Amino acid sequence: MDRPRQHGIANSKTVERRIPIDRQLGLSRDLLLDTLAKTAVVAPAHLGKLATAKRNDYTPQFPLRLMRKDFDLILSTAVDLRIEMPVTVAAREWNALQAARNGEEDFSAVISLMEELTQRRRLPPTA
Repeated sequence: MDRPRQHGIANSKTVERRIPIDRQLGLSRDLLLDTLAKTAVVAPAHLGKLATAKRNDYTPQFPLRLMRKDFDLILSTAVDLRIEMPVTVAAREWNALQAARNGEEDFSAVISLMEELTQRRRLPPTA
């Protein structure tokens, strides 16, 4: 797998992990997605994903099942090279959870899973 694709996967997973954190801080979903679109964390190629996520549109452009294949290739190469990649392992697991719900959705659908889990685990405000 080439470095640009690995970088793109890492960026998308960074965004997906960031959303529930910011939501727990009380930021509105629209503000969060608009702000993320203006940061260096989001590659220009992924700006469209934020726009479609904002509309809860996860029509497949790159299905979760294919993303999983890429994760498997990355992790297989890492094993061959004896490199530990715990963040990639975790990202693969999030991908697998969403793929079990609908493997044909776009890989950005993991955003909806993160949001759903955040709502379930929301802690009461501290005094």
